[in-house]
Amino acid sequence: MSYLLKIFTFLFFIFILSSIVLNATVIEISQTEFSLLKGRALTLLDGIPLEDFNLCLNTAKDLLPHDEEGLLFLSMCYQKVGDLHDAITCLEKMPPDSKHYLLAQIDLAKLYTETDNHKKATACYEKITKITPDNKNAGIELGMRYLESGQFNKANKLFSKLKKKFPESLEIQHMYDISKNKKGHNKPSSIILDVGYNYSNSKPGFMLLMDDGFDYEMNSLKTKITVPVSNSTSIKGSHISNDIADSYVENFTSTETGLEISHKLNRQTLLAGKVNFLTLPYEQNEIEGKLKYRKVDKKTVVGFDVGRLTYSADSNSFKSPANFLQCSGTFGIESSKELYIEVIPGLEYYSDDENLKSELMLSLSYFPENSPRLSIDALYKIFTFTKTYKENGDNLVYFSPEYGSDMYLGMMYKLNFSKASSLSLGGSLKRTEYEVQDSITEYYTIGCSVSAQMKITRNIALNMGYNFSISQSDGFPASQDMNANLRIAF
Repeated sequence: MSYLLKIFTFLFFIFILSSIVLNATVIEISQTEFSLLKGRALTLLDGIPLEDFNLCLNTAKDLLPHDEEGLLFLSMCYQKVGDLHDAITCLEKMPPDSKHYLLAQIDLAKLYTETDNHKKATACYEKITKITPDNKNAGIELGMRYLESGQFNKANKLFSKLKKKFPESLEIQHMYDISKNKKGHNKPSSIILDVGYNYSNSKPGFMLLMDDGFDYEMNSLKTKITVPVSNSTSIKGSHISNDIADSYVENFTSTETGLEISHKLNRQTLLAGKVNFLTLPYEQNEIEGKLKYRKVDKKTVVGFDVGRLTYSADSNSFKSPANFLQCSGTFGIESSKELYIEVIPGLEYYSDDENLKSELMLSLSYFPENSPRLSIDALYKIFTFTKTYKENGDNLVYFSPEYGSDMYLGMMYKLNFSKASSLSLGGSLKRTEYEVQDSITEYYTIGCSVSAQMKITRNIALNMGYNFSISQSDGFPASQDMNANLRIAF
């Protein structure tokens, strides 16, 4: 008698679920609302123990009609007991002209993904986007599967359409940039070469506080080569040569050579390891190792960086801590269609003399929905440096500020002249504050920038930029930065 009661209870909840689905069809509620209702109905069934639920299911599946609603209900119940194979079988029987066909394809795409049948999952998302072309999530899922399977041209074409429909989406913009870089290079063995030049007379960091007698200028030549080993693994080699001239030290050249290996654990998670070898004047050398982790979800970004730098110096230079550790975290969230927020905390620990630098950065990116070409960025950064040093200055940290903060507000407007060329115009205002040896200095900087992106051929692209800024400080009121980068894909 108790089993008959349980079967009756089971069929009663099936009836409730049937009413919900039929009502969802009549009033045409959204898929999200339907999923919530379906979840509530299935939650009611959670009160039945699993072994009794299996008995009810085995009895009731012969009583339920094998029509469209019956197939949908049985699939839901099979999913509850973990029988994904039978759940898929039910949904595959749904006829294309059924009013439940779209819901069946959405569930099938999820089930195929869970059972690692990515080819069929891709086919489901193709059907979903054909039925509902404005389905943002389905479009993103389909584009990601194109990327994973090496169909980069298809991915680029799809994300290009989505970018026009949803210009405020950071995730779509990010995926579009990835697909654009890979477009036309569907083979994992394709190679990308970047050659760049940069000129700057902007003084680095606290050197801005020095008086008019200090001049600074740097010319940099950068080369980077990226070799994709597979669709999920790539190797990057880079070399940077900096020719530096300033008023206090004779002209010198520093170089940085790096090797990075990155691997996508899945379509959302990236793990990378990097080693840098730096050569500095006076026979100083640095070896830097970093480990990077990033996970990009639909609306969130989570990551961390951990690094160690080993520094060597001779008797002619300042004595510096031989080792220090670096670690930082990243947490970003797309709080709305127009706003992206990111928080980055960081630490540097100088192990030899126990100096500690802590940093916190908060950034906001705003993309007005009614003006998709415009973007506004705001940033606030603060750091403190707890340090120990000898009064005679026999330590590099002697010159480092004990406290500092930056506030930045910038605006960028992008003009698209064609599919192959665009121009970006920007303006910024920055407030900087430093405290060095109990002396506090504050100044403001206003800047403007222009950058151009041009696709010369299918495999060659050129990016150029120019930035001019005027600072309130006495050290160097006007500065400029120029850069150019040529990318060749083989």
